[in-house]
Amino acid sequence: MAQEVEMDGHDEQFAVRTAGCVLMGRVRGAGPAVMLLHGAGMDRAVFDDQVMPLVDAGFRVAVPDLRGHGRSRPSATAPSAGVLERDVLAVMDELGMDRAALVGQALGGAIAQGLARGHPERVSALAALGAAWNADRPTGPRPPGVLRRALPRCPTGRAALRRLADSSSTTPRGRALALRSLAALPAGLLRRTLVVVDEELGADPDQRVGVPTLLVCGAADAADVRASMRRWAAHDGLALHEIPGAGHLVTVDAPEEVTGLLLGLLTGALTGPGRA
Repeated sequence: MAQEVEMDGHDEQFAVRTAGCVLMGRVRGAGPAVMLLHGAGMDRAVFDDQVMPLVDAGFRVAVPDLRGHGRSRPSATAPSAGVLERDVLAVMDELGMDRAALVGQALGGAIAQGLARGHPERVSALAALGAAWNADRPTGPRPPGVLRRALPRCPTGRAALRRLADSSSTTPRGRALALRSLAALPAGLLRRTLVVVDEELGADPDQRVGVPTLLVCGAADAADVRASMRRWAAHDGLALHEIPGAGHLVTVDAPEEVTGLLLGLLTGALTGPGRA
């Protein structure tokens, strides 16, 4: 792997070469490391409203496009749970981040959960934003799920993508961002990525995430996402912050509320007494 960066003080664009893909993104600021991971079909623009407040608060913030998404195209290797998790670790390694707080929206939150369980030494805190609990997904071999059977029949035309975008956000800006991101995806990538979420990101509910954890969702997010996050909160004794008026893209629909919650988590977990 090799990293190419364009540096401007504490603002760098990076290109990390990994299996079958060049992962593109930006890292800004100086201080404890934070990695922002977007969801399936989206790109790093979903965190545009959070980056600079976190940087201004004293954090070093990396925002990659996941493989096949945004500027991290093309990808010669199909996404899988293991590939996506290794991608995040590769970016951390190239940026010199021994540990990072992982902030994940939807798929990004599922990847972050997997890393917090599988590589706890690399994760300092976890924020899941509109991300279902991985323990709600069965582990081990199982027959193809309903999602896998339904996906080949899903239309992919502009009208279908617009419906999906409209269901992702409660704001015109969020719907426009979602439509732009979805329309740019290579054919079949969204189907494959959603299968990864459905079938490969399961977890044992008794293997709890052992770092400070924040759970956030929009009150207008999909009912199954909200129900899963409520089960997660109840099982692990966590608070779930459901933001009124926000949908699945909660970072875009309620940027100030999400940023405030993230700052509360990160300040306490990464800069409190005894923290580096």
